[in-house]
Amino acid sequence: MYITMKAYYLTTLLLIACFSTWAQDFSKHFFINDTTRLYQDGLSITMDTNEITSVILSNDQVTDGILNQFYFHFIQSDNLGNLQQFIHVRMADTAYNIEPHHIIKLENNSFLISATTRPKYGPAISQPVLINMGQNGSLNWSKKLDVDCGNGSNNRLLDLGNGNILFVYHDFAEGFRPIYCLVDENGNFSNFNRFPWPSVMPRGFHLNDDGTFDVLTTYGDLLNIDTDLSAINSNRKYFKQGGDFFNRLSNGNYLIAIMQAFGEDPVFIMTDAQGNVLWSKQISTTFGPVPTNYITYNFDYIEETTDGNIAIGVWDMFAKRHNYLILDMEGNLLSSRVGNNILSHATHLQGDEMYILSLADMLSVNFILEKRQYNKFYPCDYPGTNTVTDVDPMVVTPDSASLFPIASPTVLDVALTAQTVANVVDFGPLCDFSTASTSDETAVEIHVYPNPSNGIVHIESETEILQVVVRNMTGQEVSVSRDNHIDLSGFENGIYLLTITTTHGSSVQKVLKN
Repeated sequence: MYITMKAYYLTTLLLIACFSTWAQDFSKHFFINDTTRLYQDGLSITMDTNEITSVILSNDQVTDGILNQFYFHFIQSDNLGNLQQFIHVRMADTAYNIEPHHIIKLENNSFLISATTRPKYGPAISQPVLINMGQNGSLNWSKKLDVDCGNGSNNRLLDLGNGNILFVYHDFAEGFRPIYCLVDENGNFSNFNRFPWPSVMPRGFHLNDDGTFDVLTTYGDLLNIDTDLSAINSNRKYFKQGGDFFNRLSNGNYLIAIMQAFGEDPVFIMTDAQGNVLWSKQISTTFGPVPTNYITYNFDYIEETTDGNIAIGVWDMFAKRHNYLILDMEGNLLSSRVGNNILSHATHLQGDEMYILSLADMLSVNFILEKRQYNKFYPCDYPGTNTVTDVDPMVVTPDSASLFPIASPTVLDVALTAQTVANVVDFGPLCDFSTASTSDETAVEIHVYPNPSNGIVHIESETEILQVVVRNMTGQEVSVSRDNHIDLSGFENGIYLLTITTTHGSSVQKVLKN
């Protein structure tokens, strides 16, 4: 009995310890101490079910005096933000570039990456590539299809859970129509089908329990397709200017983000399983003092929270910031925060957790890894200003569509090289997440005015100001002081970030110098 109880308590303590480690948030920044630079934002993040938190793709470039070659990084961290793997992956033939687009975790615990390869010089012919990598970053296999797929930026993968993976890519020879095909974990391709309309690429998938999957296309088509690609069962056309993102909720409803007209803010549509519109909302935003529509925006996730609300991650490519929104199931906006990191990419992990890769300035830091909770406010962020407006329900036009079988293209092996980067410096914590709270205290504690300003900016704080750091949009420090008055008159016009540290914590405010 004593042994049984002792084992029980030890097991309980172990579970508590594991949960505590898993639930711990972090914000850490790193510097790559060589000629490498992270060229673009993180492209895709996937969850590892073991001790590694996430695996991240980043589209990169190296210049060593001879080569100027595009390739990518395979980055892994553990649950505390400690870097586990940082690997270069590039073409063995240095006359070619490789660009990744999407990564998923397979049931055999390996990772599948969709990418494109193209010559550095000569005709700009891109070909779709699939790369299989092990948990330790080893290259298991890599194959390409001998077709021209354009830039391939929307090549997408979906693990169908039946031993097959859906792969969708463009093919110029088929009228630039999307090709839906299947591939197994060993790189065996089958069942190639041409989509009926050109340039209609997927923006997101949802795998259902009935042997079907849903897909939202770039033209606003929400389709239901059999996992064996035998039939398109339904198609609801939400066509205006384009489809952006969607998720099917646990109750069977759909939340769909659609751009109604170019340059306008997105419309969020909640429908039931049959497509009947329950509500339709348009959400506008101002990122700090600069009014910007979601003209060049993207979505990282639309997820249900554990308390029954909806978390939405919006990445504005113009403002280069994330907007983290929480809505209730009726479309009411509960909270909005704007992240302080540029060129960031987030993904849902589990429960109420999200994981973020961000870029920073190239002089002092290269990238940032963070793990956050949806329902917390972090001191390095600042409140977003959003307006939610009820809009008329969109007219949904049912349409029919079919997939057309085509001949299998030639499959070729691709020679890649993978090299571990050893000289990545861990700079430690970036933002003090220990002061995070479930209420937006920093939003009312600090006020910055006038904003915009062409000279003196005043800082009003309820608590003592310990430090004010002013950074430009590349992350460079341009001023450090303890004053509650900042003189911007000598700075170039543009956006500046004020990291204001008080006895209560830190807050980041965005200021426009005009």
